[in-house]
Amino acid sequence: MVHQNSPAGAVGQTSRSVRTAVSTLLVCGVILVSGRQNKTKSPATESPKPAAPKLGERIQITNDGLPKDGLVADRSRLYFIQFPVQGAPRLYAYSIAGGPGTVIDAAIPKPRILDVSPDSELLISSGKVGPGDLPLWVVPASGGAPRRLGQIRAAAAAWLPDGKLLFSRGRDLYRAEHDGSNPVEVATTPGPISNLRVSPDGTRIRFTMGDPPRSAIWEAQVDGTGMKPLVPLPGAPAQACCGRWTPDGKYFVYESAGDLWMVVGAGPVSNRMNLPVQLTSGSQAYHDPVPASDGQKLFAIAGARHAADGTRSSEEVYAFDWQ
Repeated sequence: MVHQNSPAGAVGQTSRSVRTAVSTLLVCGVILVSGRQNKTKSPATESPKPAAPKLGERIQITNDGLPKDGLVADRSRLYFIQFPVQGAPRLYAYSIAGGPGTVIDAAIPKPRILDVSPDSELLISSGKVGPGDLPLWVVPASGGAPRRLGQIRAAAAAWLPDGKLLFSRGRDLYRAEHDGSNPVEVATTPGPISNLRVSPDGTRIRFTMGDPPRSAIWEAQVDGTGMKPLVPLPGAPAQACCGRWTPDGKYFVYESAGDLWMVVGAGPVSNRMNLPVQLTSGSQAYHDPVPASDGQKLFAIAGARHAADGTRSSEEVYAFDWQ
């Protein structure tokens, strides 16, 4: 009888080969199953970003051909300062629906409209034309005598949603009662400001720092924290001024070098995200944009581009439909 002995090394080699084959099959099976799962699983998709609104049809509201400034609006009327060829500036009111305007006889010298409350109380400063701290007045748009807001002098002021007053004096920002009493300092700005605005929810403020052609819009929380420049962005025209929030707080419309622009009402703005959107262009220059309280229209003053000497020619108030 011939005995055939199997060497131990051969047995070990065979065992290792079996284990390797089994491991390879298991790995291939995992890859195959994973591939099938990936094919059957629907990839996650992000919701498309809603398109920003655009301006549609333009309708002319006024027809006097005179320079204007300080446009504001409540639920039913537009208010602005008209500068006649001769005589003192006049405070005018026009229906949002159109029709003839009426003069509001406020008897305030050199009035400048700063804001209007939901209750149609006009916040007006009086005195010299140009920057500086001036006396503040409240003028009921429905009629009645103007009343002085205590001894407050301010360069910029706005109504808060709770009816209280926010105003600047020099570089300091104050909060006061509706009648101007009990002013409390809340923040200090890097420099004198103008065109102070409060967001619809009352949590944020934006304001203009500097004068055109080099001005910028800054923002902060209503208590003054988180203060930082918003627009213009680096590389953009060095001018941004005089904006207002849409009533839903989603957007902020402002002017830059005679055109209207729009930026998000909250959140970061940079060259990589939430870039400003240009709304107008052409031969006419726009200023004082005011979104309607119902969110359906945008009002603004427009006229021919300013001459080299800065003179302003014929201007009218227009209404745009949002698209």
